[in-house]
Amino acid sequence: MTRANLRRRMGRWTESAADYGEAARLDPTAYGVQLEFGNTLLLMRRYAEARMALEQARLVAPDAVDPIVWLAALAVRERMDTVSARRLINQALPHVNAHALVARIVQSFPELVRAIPDSLRSQMREFSLRDAYGDSALLHVIRAELEPTVPRRRAHLDSAATILAGRIAKNPDALAAHRVLSAVRLAQGNAPEALRLARRALEIMPPSRDAHAAMQGLVILAEAEIRSGARDSARVHLRQLLEQPSVLTPALVATDPVWRLAGLPNR
Repeated sequence: MTRANLRRRMGRWTESAADYGEAARLDPTAYGVQLEFGNTLLLMRRYAEARMALEQARLVAPDAVDPIVWLAALAVRERMDTVSARRLINQALPHVNAHALVARIVQSFPELVRAIPDSLRSQMREFSLRDAYGDSALLHVIRAELEPTVPRRRAHLDSAATILAGRIAKNPDALAAHRVLSAVRLAQGNAPEALRLARRALEIMPPSRDAHAAMQGLVILAEAEIRSGARDSARVHLRQLLEQPSVLTPALVATDPVWRLAGLPNR
């Protein structure tokens, strides 16, 4: 598994998947192995194999939220099936920490936000700092995502931005703070500032340093470029993301309103 992690960072995806597969064969009950095996296969768009590994992770840890979220993401990324994604989430709610599930979606899976059940959206004010993994900025982002009223949504985004800007002031190389603040600036309608932050995040973590960790930064950069009008550059980055393992898929790019603005031809 250690070699798989290293090879994934190096962008050697096929070898990485083979190592995860061998680790999973050696210990089918190892939750972390099965989860990362499934995650890697999902990023490689090997959907049938990814589903098997994620189902095994779910079997090993039935109360864990990550296998559910990744399986729901698989349905959306493969065929934009939000109905199946919402069904998976609803079926899991009696067995998992529902607030942790929503936190994971808002934190890392924007394509699943629309699949969050209304029953959980109505619990927005019940979310605590513990539900947000102790991250006060993430807690405000979660509440902003679930908030139905525009003024309160803006207030939560403003609070998140203040916290994240403070972190960057203390540590100019704070990767996560740059990425999240870029997304917050997009939500606030400040595309130029979002673009600046996204570019800085990619400088901090370029693909040459870690192909896996840099991927999300490239996605954020592409969205910031689209929203700020730099669509030629966005198309270059979108093609790059579609030609390599990534969280973006042809189904997402063809159907999501933001990605369609880039003007890539349908595949």
